[in-house]
Amino acid sequence: MAKTSLAHDVAAVAREETLSCLWEGVDRVLVSIQSLILVPEPYFNEPGYERSRGTPSGNQSSREYNSNICQASVKWAMLEQIRNPCPCFKEVIQTHFWIKRQEIVTQIEGWIADMEGQCGDRRTGRAISLNAMALKRHFRLLKEEFAKLKTPEGLDDLIDLTFDASCTANTPNSKESSPVVSTPTQSYVPFPPTSTATDAQKSAAEDSALHEIDSDIEMEKMVSKVCE
Repeated sequence: MAKTSLAHDVAAVAREETLSCLWEGVDRVLVSIQSLILVPEPYFNEPGYERSRGTPSGNQSSREYNSNICQASVKWAMLEQIRNPCPCFKEVIQTHFWIKRQEIVTQIEGWIADMEGQCGDRRTGRAISLNAMALKRHFRLLKEEFAKLKTPEGLDDLIDLTFDASCTANTPNSKESSPVVSTPTQSYVPFPPTSTATDAQKSAAEDSALHEIDSDIEMEKMVSKVCE
């Protein structure tokens, strides 16, 4: 009888410890969401960066940080979730994006407009422009995925209130409309300036340009840290 009671107590303690660990993980996620998502300047909530709040260097880093978050959010939290959703939540994810797609499009268009307005500064403009170019490409691909989403069961009455698939062609992706600041040594062209370029050539050129963008963004961050 005593052995049974002891085993029961051990199992209860183990269960409590497991639940405690789970709740600790949930708490960390909630704190991260509160400090790094639900604020206008998440950069200053990163460890050690709060001291630069209000300084020219801090404001510059914050703007660059925000622009990178915008393009990364569209790429990973939106585009990737639609293309490769968790099987358990696939229906929920697709329904969410189907309902919210027009609202999301409006939000991202606002991000692009804000980023284009910050491209005039010679020091901060280039990093933000590179992020803006990446954001535009992710945005175009996201709208293509939105157009493929099927109407969820029971939501037929919302069709007229949602996304207009025709707007997928409205995202600028040419050099002339890109906010990228040109330099004497480098320019970023999403695809060759010929009307006969194939889709494969365009895709390869865009991937190459984005690879250069990612490399340049990392270099900008390293230089920024050295200059601080």
